Amino acid sequence: MKRREFLRLTGVGMGALTIPIMGKPTSLFGALTAVPNGDKRKLADAALNAATAKGATYADVRIGRYLNQFVITRENKVQNIVNTESYGAGVRVIANGTWGFAATNQVTQDAIAKAAEQAVAIAKANAALQTEPVQLAPVKGHGEVTWKTPIEKNAFEVPISEKVDLLMSVNDAAMKNGANFVNSFLFLVNEQKYYASTDGSYIDQDVHRIWPNFVVTAIDPQKGKFQTRDALSAPMGMGWEYLSARPESKVAGVTTRYGKHYDMLEDATAAAKQAKEKHSAKTVEAGKYDLVLDPSHLWLTIHESVGHPLELDRVLGYEANYAGTSFATLDKWKSKSFNYGSKLVQLFADKTQTGSLGEGRHSGELSSDSRSGSYARRKRITWLLLCRQLELGAISAHAECFIGSRQRETLGRGNDQGRGERHLHRGRRLVFDRPAALQFPIRRAVVL
Repeated sequence: MKRREFLRLTGVGMGALTIPIMGKPTSLFGALTAVPNGDKRKLADAALNAATAKGATYADVRIGRYLNQFVITRENKVQNIVNTESYGAGVRVIANGTWGFAATNQVTQDAIAKAAEQAVAIAKANAALQTEPVQLAPVKGHGEVTWKTPIEKNAFEVPISEKVDLLMSVNDAAMKNGANFVNSFLFLVNEQKYYASTDGSYIDQDVHRIWPNFVVTAIDPQKGKFQTRDALSAPMGMGWEYLSARPESKVAGVTTRYGKHYDMLEDATAAAKQAKEKHSAKTVEAGKYDLVLDPSHLWLTIHESVGHPLELDRVLGYEANYAGTSFATLDKWKSKSFNYGSKLVQLFADKTQTGSLGEGRHSGELSSDSRSGSYARRKRITWLLLCRQLELGAISAHAECFIGSRQRETLGRGNDQGRGERHLHRGRRLVFDRPAALQFPIRRAVVL
């Protein structure tokens, strides 16, 4: 499952308790053994050799095994427990100067070799419509490399009974402190991703993510109204250790916030009380206010105003009939004078930030240093994101993100990390230029 699908599904789960199944259902305690790396290398070589034997000048293969787990409860009941597994391989090739692709869910050497041959056949068929041959910018292979999310405890190995007990305790704490209803959830993802290419890269990654969540509801029967409060957790690139309540990860305040570790019981208790308090809270009076945006609010703001507009396929018009286009067009970049936003705001995207949802060290055919600026061949790279720094004043850092012309298709290889630019807001590495911000004194404030 891609990270975008993970966030989409968990968003659906917050509003409804029916979770779509992505992949085939598996045993609650099975499907946890990773495919041996040696076997992946043989599978990958079968694809690459078959593709080149049929005339491909370039080929890459991605073998993906995605495990997902959903544990869903309400008040004193377990509503659903789902484990899914999605396993397959995709092969991309260039033959006769044209891209071709094929995939299979039969992960054997014969099946993957057949998919590679089919990809070459598709490429050759597509060549009849290709006006200019695809030319890839040169890139150095990385050999055999591996990376794993630095977890302390694999959440998939924690017994289901322990997970249910945690959620039942969370629900009980909320109900005892004023909640009339409470839904609680655990969402787990393990992506076992293997990438290989004729450039000489064999990259094996084992990615883990976790998101505990809840929604409490408090009812005022006299007014006939209800108020809710969501959990203050965040989806994290961590293991079960995220749910170990550690004092050093708490940020004290009117409402306690959490960093690398989350106290779900404490938060549920506070949530129930605050949901009740909202019934008697004073309504904001009409007038002019300075807004203080909480980081959880800024996540979405950045996602919409920076992440989506700077997706290169939107910028180049490749998704005009699907996701849309972008105002951040290449002519604005070339002008060197277009101001994307205030010069007082700086953002820094860092895929090496430990615990972030988008953490990774290797991105397919790209450099293993995610801050090197060597992202020229990423199909869904943004103008600026994932480079050393994003300055939202004049757009000034594009050259670090992609070099070369559209005609040379230097942007056309894509990557096996998925849409990393969509997850700056989840990366927990948001840097705000505080000295500049303090130039604006806060008078009347509304915190969102």
